[in-house]
Amino acid sequence: MADQLLTNLWNSIVSGVKSKGDINPPLWRALDNAVPIILDGTTVVIGYDVPFQPDGRFLELPGNQAVMQTVLSTI
Repeated sequence: MADQLLTNLWNSIVSGVKSKGDINPPLWRALDNAVPIILDGTTVVIGYDVPFQPDGRFLELPGNQAVMQTVLSTI
């Protein structure tokens, strides 16, 4: 049940980010390759398989963080 909640939440976050702003393939790839691990209070902890770890850097770019913050504030 908790796993399904986390999966549904992560899918909502990913689709929300993709529907906001301009087309952003690096950010979208980073989100698509991320694996939700746990929901810790209001924090979604994600991880990457080794080949996809470099994609995580796209989540740290200020413009991408702003888009994600907008989406997260509505979920």
